[in-house]
Parts: sequence; structure tokens; C-alpha cells
Amino acid sequence: MTKWPAALFASSLIIAMAILFAAYNPAESQGRGAGFMMASGSAAYAWRVNTTTGAVSYCMRRGDSSDPSYLASNPPVCSAWTAPAPQ
Repeated sequence: MTKWPAALFASSLIIAMAILFAAYNPAESQGRGAGFMMASGSAAYAWRVNTTTGAVSYCMRRGDSSDPSYLASNPPVCSAWTAPAPQ
């Protein structure tokens, strides 16, 4: 019967440590200083954002296939960059 309190304490301690670790180590999708980020809702289009200037470009592909040979032979078509965001 004494195993349950010890197990409860150990699991609570592990959860508390995980929360503290996550609080001091935020997730980053790209390394600092990358200068841009990408966002997409499907394999057929994406937005490129210059994180330094705030300029945006929209890229699209005719199909949404994930076949490597299709992707290699059909590069995306991207719009021109917008004007930088006002500071």
C-alpha cells in the first residue's frame, strides 16, 4: 500500500520538472537569426515572411503532390516581396 504515495509523488515531481523545463526552453521552429519564416496550410502554397523587414511573399505550386520527383521538376512560383513593414 505504500507504493501509491511514492508513485504519486514521483509522477508529480516529473510533471513539475517538465513544466519548468518547458518554461525556460521555448520551442523555436527556426534558429535565431534565420531572417525568415514560412507558413502553409497545404503542400500547394506557402507564405514567406522576412522577419527582419516584415516583407511577405506568396508561393504556390500547381499540384499538392508530395512525390519527390514531382517536387524536383515543378518548383513553386513565388510573388514579388511586398514593401517592408513600416517601423
